[in-house]
Amino acid sequence: MDTISHMSQTIDDFRGHFEPNREKVYYDLSSVINSTVTLLEPSFNLAGVSIEMSMQEGIRLYGFADDLKQVLLNILNNARDAIVSNKIADGKIILKTMLMSDEQEVFIKIDDNGGGISELNINKIFEPYFTTKHKSQGTGIGLYMSRRIVEERLNGTIAASSVNQNTSFGILFPITTSLKDTDGK
Repeated sequence: MDTISHMSQTIDDFRGHFEPNREKVYYDLSSVINSTVTLLEPSFNLAGVSIEMSMQEGIRLYGFADDLKQVLLNILNNARDAIVSNKIADGKIILKTMLMSDEQEVFIKIDDNGGGISELNINKIFEPYFTTKHKSQGTGIGLYMSRRIVEERLNGTIAASSVNQNTSFGILFPITTSLKDTDGK
């Protein structure tokens, strides 16, 4: 049932990503992050994984809040899975947000102590169907879709690094403050 549920969610993610009739809305970054973490907290607590947050308040964005939520879900769930599979005793995820000095961009950083990503795999993690998980636990679509969402919907960039058994994801994207799409339409 878990596999079927996961496959169904993957299909919904694809369908939602290409839905042409969605409308952009104003949303608060902290609210999106808080609701995402609240959704995940029960499974994280059960797995013994803590999430620490340090957010700059008052960052208002214009776009697709559900897209950002999907990216966060993918990264946070992968971090939890790494912590659990590597049997890290004090699993920890640290999520930070900050407005860049020009106040035109926002940066989200997600760090975990889940064992890191090997040098061999770090450059492959955003490729479609690449996964280090057992096939019943992952399709290799999550980070690929996350990169597409960040680049195409948020007009930003996403990168990952791994040092000393720790993994860090950084997401940088512009703040859109007008009713225009970020591509000028």
